[in-house]
Amino acid sequence: MKSIIPYLYVSENELEIVDLLLDKGLMPSKFNVDMTFAFEEKNNFSLILFFSSKDDRGFQHFIVEDFKKNRETMFQLAVSLEVFIKEGFNPKIINQAKEEIREYLK
Repeated sequence: MKSIIPYLYVSENELEIVDLLLDKGLMPSKFNVDMTFAFEEKNNFSLILFFSSKDDRGFQHFIVEDFKKNRETMFQLAVSLEVFIKEGFNPKIINQAKEEIREYLK
């Protein structure tokens, strides 16, 4: 897991991400569609994106540390997801992820 900015981390370690999804009971049975998962764990916000295309990135796991205190980092994550759209990734899944972030900011 690497830090992008203070309080925001990203991981592409698919084994760890799959283990986390299994532990949370969120593991999908099929991998033929793009998906997003959002949840709170130990005061941290987790956002997992899955891109089903072989040419795309697979799993991406973003973590905002202590998200209730680091609301600005949550906003920055939402804005940074625009890069995925500009790179040609599925805008529907990105917009869904941004909506998940907005829900946690309420």
